[in-house]
Amino acid sequence: MSRIKKISLGALTLLANICILSFFVMMIPMFYSALFDPNLFEEYGDNVGLAVFIQSGITFFGFLLGFGLLFYYMMHINTNPHLNKEENEPLKWLFITFIGFTIGQLIYWYFKIWKNPKENISEEVIQ
Repeated sequence: MSRIKKISLGALTLLANICILSFFVMMIPMFYSALFDPNLFEEYGDNVGLAVFIQSGITFFGFLLGFGLLFYYMMHINTNPHLNKEENEPLKWLFITFIGFTIGQLIYWYFKIWKNPKENISEEVIQ
């Protein structure tokens, strides 16, 4: 895989993480404060509904991108010749990317796509 493709894949994976993380950063405090002060939203008017709608769209985009990348990473893990199948390494990485979702995808991208030293060695040296 070329360096540009590696960087693009990492950027998409990071974008999915940022979109999902923005939900926790923006929406959870808003709901928490609404529990203790129900009149909080009256002073903001209709802007709160628009903010919730936009944030929901960003979160939905993040999950949609995350699930698309999950299928890509699952296919990449199954076809990666550098993973040791005798030690069940593909199964371990499938578990990490499935359970960890976008964070697990970032971990796989870093260790097995970005920092893959075997890919940089020419085929003649390996044989």
